[in-house]
Amino acid sequence: MDGPTEAIIVVIGHPIAGNPAQFATERALRSLKLDWRVLSFDVKPEDVATALDGFAVTGIQGVIIDSSLAAEARQWFERRGGGPGITPGVTPDATPEVTAGVTPEVTPGVTIDCLSRDDDLAFSGGFEQQRWVDEQISRHGGEQRLWIGQRTENSPASVDGFRELTEIPVDIADLVGRANVIVISGPVDDPIRLESEEWPADDGSTLVIDLTAGHPEAARIKQLGYRVIGDNERRIGMLQRCLHRLTGHYATTEVIHDAIEEYLSV
Repeated sequence: MDGPTEAIIVVIGHPIAGNPAQFATERALRSLKLDWRVLSFDVKPEDVATALDGFAVTGIQGVIIDSSLAAEARQWFERRGGGPGITPGVTPDATPEVTAGVTPEVTPGVTIDCLSRDDDLAFSGGFEQQRWVDEQISRHGGEQRLWIGQRTENSPASVDGFRELTEIPVDIADLVGRANVIVISGPVDDPIRLESEEWPADDGSTLVIDLTAGHPEAARIKQLGYRVIGDNERRIGMLQRCLHRLTGHYATTEVIHDAIEEYLSV
């Protein structure tokens, strides 16, 4: 494609300071022996449309979008005539890609987190964290599923078949004990109380996905033996899938994980 001689990926967020995405992406690109550049920009929510309009007409390869700007990125993409056509219950591999200019059915809750170039060099929207989360649920299997807390506009999970609890019932121990997959969701500033002291111990066969920014009871749940996927694991999965979308190659989760850990430890 016409553009800069050096391939460029842009990362946007608000705030962007303290975000490990650029550092982890650069480390992953080096592991793939790709001489690409990564640039980060702090973009206010009200400026997302302007920024993405600008990026769309440049020669950059794509944009990685932090969850802090997911709602605005989705609105921008839909206004351009595109929309994620992911359907609840459809596995990630069966989900069609979405290209700006096409208007498939839009399912509430889809989070745009990656923009890449399609064959016509237009931006195609990806929802890689959601695909990764859906894949973890699909691989885990099981039909007894609990969704605890409110589904927010940008909850990165689309599969259905969940029993939804917006309040914790008195038989929570029994419900949790019979569940194969449990999703924890809701506003970051007002997390639902999980009554984890009533949860039975687990042998690691129950998958718990924390879609909050780190639920205060997640550590206790992990101590009880549940397999817990939190914000860090979701970020790693999203970055791995975004990089594959942009470069055609998979960086290892170990490389991305180690880079994030190194960045956050400084």
